[in-house]
Amino acid sequence: MSKPQKLLSVLLLASMLLIGASCSNTKATTETGKATTETWKALNNTFSAWYDESKPDTSMGIDVDSQNFYVGKTAEGKDIFALLRLPLKGTWLADEISEARLFLKLNSETAPSKISIGFVSNNWDYSNLTRAEAVSAIDSTSIRSFDVKNEGGAWVSVSVKDFVRTWLSGERPNYGFALFGEIDGEEYTFISDVGESEAEIPYLEVTGQTGERAKNYGKFAYTETPFPGALTDEGGNCMSYALRDTNMILIDDLAADFDSMDQIYTQLGESGVLTYFTELVKNYVDEHKTGLKISSFRQLDSFDSKIDPSVEYRIAMRIGCKVWNDVVDLGGKRNFDYHFWAQLNDGKWAQKFPLDTSEIIPCSAANLSPEKYPWDCAMMWTGNSQNYYTSKVVYFAVTKSTDEFTQHKG
Repeated sequence: MSKPQKLLSVLLLASMLLIGASCSNTKATTETGKATTETWKALNNTFSAWYDESKPDTSMGIDVDSQNFYVGKTAEGKDIFALLRLPLKGTWLADEISEARLFLKLNSETAPSKISIGFVSNNWDYSNLTRAEAVSAIDSTSIRSFDVKNEGGAWVSVSVKDFVRTWLSGERPNYGFALFGEIDGEEYTFISDVGESEAEIPYLEVTGQTGERAKNYGKFAYTETPFPGALTDEGGNCMSYALRDTNMILIDDLAADFDSMDQIYTQLGESGVLTYFTELVKNYVDEHKTGLKISSFRQLDSFDSKIDPSVEYRIAMRIGCKVWNDVVDLGGKRNFDYHFWAQLNDGKWAQKFPLDTSEIIPCSAANLSPEKYPWDCAMMWTGNSQNYYTSKVVYFAVTKSTDEFTQHKG
């Protein structure tokens, strides 16, 4: 897959996402598990770009070679560096991770014995990021040297446990790694996110063990949808999943008036649209409460508002209003979107996009407010979709009269 092909694929997937789209510290039931190792890899959610200080100030990945990325130093000591962003999973909490290794496949005979790695601390877009912008996105104070292990078969790995733990704890958003060489005149070539096959792209190998977790943050544990045997579009979208239902609840179902939203945005901005949209959500739930089997649906004041976890669970909602070229135009639907999360009984959160399997959200945790976590660092991450859901978070407490997912549309 070429870089332009990947960009098109990502944009198509991003457009799909726009289809509709006080906590007690008392210990309750806990769950522990044995240490296991998982591979965290996703072809269309892995991104890289590389730059050569001795060449023009553009992305070398786009202009020269997108199939590989390069790390090293020129003979004159000028940096050849790369940015690499990989997806995380919501399997473990930060302190449950015992090891995390970054695996890279070489496409050159020269392999590094050491490599320098730092945090990328700002948003970046591999498709049009200049070298100067890439440099400014890197936290230079975080860069340090790491030993590189030869794994055989042209693969090498580096321990990046501290990076993964930092992301999962919510201390930093996952904007990825910055990779640098250390020896003048040595340059290393790695297969990029658009390599010959998914089997060769960079990935994380993470080892963890589920520790004790309080189970009193809400009524329900995680349930994956679509259910076995169902099609991908039969598992619902973000709102229906948050309400534990499998029928999509799209913008047209909510009877949004985009002309009204335009006027509200002009007068009150995104916060005004959020208030308007919150009422649409409450009206829809009230109108369909019988089919949804929702006996109580109440708006909460904040993330810390108390609920009765024996019968209730929390959901969170954000919206995004995008203005292009300083023109307010929410009527096209693509300039507005909403998204929901549902809190699990162990305090983590889960979500569902229309044409994807649901997931436990990486970097979510019982003590971490959804207002801190960058929502678009979860299932989908692209330069054009970052920071989309920028409104304040609205919280609801939901009570279902059934433990099963419903189909409120029949």
